[in-house]
Amino acid sequence: MTTCEMIKFAAAKLMYELIGTFIITLTYINSNTNTPVLIFFVMWITNSFCLRVSGAHFNPAISFAFSLRKDTGGLPRKLAIAFILAQIAGATCACLLGLWIFGGVSPA
Repeated sequence: MTTCEMIKFAAAKLMYELIGTFIITLTYINSNTNTPVLIFFVMWITNSFCLRVSGAHFNPAISFAFSLRKDTGGLPRKLAIAFILAQIAGATCACLLGLWIFGGVSPA
């Protein structure tokens, strides 16, 4: 595999992580506490689409744990840091979009 192919494949992984985290976070923000089935189905669909490409971590703690593994299922440290940054960016974008669409949260 050439360097260009490796960069494109890593970019695809990062994009899947960013979009998956974005979708899950936006669904969680906009759902009521009475609809856990909706969150379950969104997580199931995003996991099924992203599992083969990026591993479907969607959580920085999971990416960090996979970077600490020593066996063949481990994740390189630099790629794990990129995963974590992509997940944080996806969650931040989802929060900002949720605030923009639904307005600010009123203090309780």
